Amino acid sequence: MTRFEVVPLTEVPNITFKRNDGPKAALDSANSIVVDEGAEVLCEEKARLAREYHAATSAFSEAVKELHRKIGTSPKEEYKRLERISTEARVKSEQARLALEQHISDHRC
Repeated sequence: MTRFEVVPLTEVPNITFKRNDGPKAALDSANSIVVDEGAEVLCEEKARLAREYHAATSAFSEAVKELHRKIGTSPKEEYKRLERISTEARVKSEQARLALEQHISDHRC
């Protein structure tokens, strides 16, 4: 990690930092900018939402596999139950994806 000089904000030119664009900047306790090259900020909420999305897509995949295995070999009621389960799993995976995308958009992480 490369540390750069701490500069008071009054001496900083008008610079914008873009996500995933080179060094990262933050304010220290003296309101001076501290820049760490290559530093990554961990967002716990994004990580949680990503885990939920992964779990939801895995559940959807398993539900579809089970539905596919039962095609033509199970009673109509059983097939309809499995179809309902796979549809609910698909909706949950879509909701999880949207929650993750919304968080990334709002939080810019």
